[in-house]
Amino acid sequence: TIHGANGYTVSGQAYFQYPQTYPNTYSTSTDRDFVYAQSDYRIFPHLQGLVAYKYEDERGYSGGPSNSIERGNSSYSLLFQGDVKGRLFYTVGTGVEDDELFGVAASPRASLSYAVRRGGDAGPLNGTRIRASFGKGIKEPSIFEQADSLYDQLARLQNGPQLISQYHIGQIGPEWSRTYDAGVDQELFHQRAKVGITYFHNEFTSGIEYIPSQGLLDLGVPASVAAAAVYGATVNSQSFRAQGVEA
Repeated sequence: TIHGANGYTVSGQAYFQYPQTYPNTYSTSTDRDFVYAQSDYRIFPHLQGLVAYKYEDERGYSGGPSNSIERGNSSYSLLFQGDVKGRLFYTVGTGVEDDELFGVAASPRASLSYAVRRGGDAGPLNGTRIRASFGKGIKEPSIFEQADSLYDQLARLQNGPQLISQYHIGQIGPEWSRTYDAGVDQELFHQRAKVGITYFHNEFTSGIEYIPSQGLLDLGVPASVAAAAVYGATVNSQSFRAQGVEA
């Protein structure tokens, strides 16, 4: 029985349409070890570069040790930042993921900032700056999400490889984000106050969620594949966006 803060109460089955004894136990484990190295170098007085490398050994299981997974992933970063005459500031770079699950993927990013009026300029409206940035982000599936994915569940079945080949079932992929923003900042009264306004637009795609068998059918998964995933599976089925203005 659940008692809500609004005074309502609801009682019923603890787990909707769960066919086995409840509560039960579900064993999961994830371990990560990584090494990371980073170095930066001032190429010119107004230009600096940064390079970084990370290797991660990830291992675990979902539903028991028999469903174990081990992944070795490498991440590379390259970034340049600098300025032009102390007025135009920029950053440009990218990350590159070499992931054992989904392969190689890049996540570029860039930002610009231009001082229309410097902070030390005379007058009440000193320190006017316009700015903009763009970036792509990536997030790998967790051990649980991979082990419970449609592909991995089918791969463990006797007729699974045949279903994978027949319906071209792919591995679960990463989640993606794409973000844009632009705005202006205005310092007031010799840097004693600052006002700013920013427009942002964010897109999130290939989001991972757990879909029950009926939901897989609603998404267009063939009946024989949905039936093989007895309770459901994790798939890249979510996408949404957010946009607005901050002041």
